Amino acid sequence: CSLMAILIVIGTLMYTYDNYKSEPPYVKAGVVLIGLGIICCCCACTALCTAPFAQIKSKKGSSSEIEWDLKRLNALYADEEEVLDSLRLDVASSFPMIKKAKKEEKKKATEAKKHRKKALEDRIKADLKAGLSTEHIKRKSRPCAFKIIFEGDIQVSTMEMLREQISLAIKLGTPGLDQVVVCIDSPGGAVSMYGLAASQLLRIKKAGLKLVVCVDSIAASGGYLMGVTADKIYAAPFALVGSIGVISIVPNVHELLKKHDVNTHVVTAGKYKSTVNVVGPVTDEGLKKFQQELEDIHVAFKDHIVLNRPAMKDSIDEVATGEAYLAVQAKQKGLIDDIVTSDEYLESISESFDIILLQEKKKKSLFPIDFSELALNTPLNALLSTSRKESRPLAM
Repeated sequence: CSLMAILIVIGTLMYTYDNYKSEPPYVKAGVVLIGLGIICCCCACTALCTAPFAQIKSKKGSSSEIEWDLKRLNALYADEEEVLDSLRLDVASSFPMIKKAKKEEKKKATEAKKHRKKALEDRIKADLKAGLSTEHIKRKSRPCAFKIIFEGDIQVSTMEMLREQISLAIKLGTPGLDQVVVCIDSPGGAVSMYGLAASQLLRIKKAGLKLVVCVDSIAASGGYLMGVTADKIYAAPFALVGSIGVISIVPNVHELLKKHDVNTHVVTAGKYKSTVNVVGPVTDEGLKKFQQELEDIHVAFKDHIVLNRPAMKDSIDEVATGEAYLAVQAKQKGLIDDIVTSDEYLESISESFDIILLQEKKKKSLFPIDFSELALNTPLNALLSTSRKESRPLAM
């Protein structure tokens, strides 16, 4: 686009220059540059229009594996602390009492280190005597907490990444020792997609790993459907949790079309194939059936919560009103276990666990702008995406 603009500007200047200098070469050169600019414009438009189709094709035929970037978070700020200590003005260390206190602290730290080493040595001896493998003993001495960041939208567009992250955690983790910390940020969305996401999280528990969910912002509706599968749920003070309900918004333009003498025909096979739709008439029977479908999903939602948090069996109807609660209220109602941010929780276990962030390795690009993403966000591709997707009117 930049090249197109430059060529057209230069060509126009050279063409108009002929008004002052009657030299045909400038006219010819200007016309050539303007022509090149128009060609570049056509190529750019063609690329933007065809990129969505190319992306669809590449997704269907892609078999490339994800490149992972595993990052240890325990020592994230260690270097910064050393730099800060070097910058501080030390005005107290010169006093004799400070020097004496430092020696005592150093002595106590050395003794504590010896005690920890002796306890670890005794534990290793006992494990070896019990017949445990050296690899298991090594992992037992320093277990891992795998951190996964989940940012959900209506259709859970990050489902494939979540699936791969969970598979990697299960592959790398040691049952009974390691844990997976999933940081959820989601207001909910399509019922079937969030049901699948919850099933993905349950794979972690089935593999023998502890599952911890942290909510710093929001885990409502479908987001809470996922979070409730955890062994422990932690939320920041002003995080929103709950919204245990189902909603469906279906606009209907039947009367509008009828007013303008536009006939529409909704042809179905099966009594309840299309109870409520956009263009057809809405009958009392169809509306009643549609409402019943929402109620059935709501019941399944409540049963899912009780199954994973049995203590809520007697209070589930009280909290399952569709309301979203602040963390303080959510703790009182039994929706979460404690009011803690994800940073606080990870810091609390950092002394005994190696905290490993599971994320996809960022691919280097020659261009600062991702033109494929730009193309995918065009109105044309939005229209194509809408036509490709099956209608999912139910959301939670």
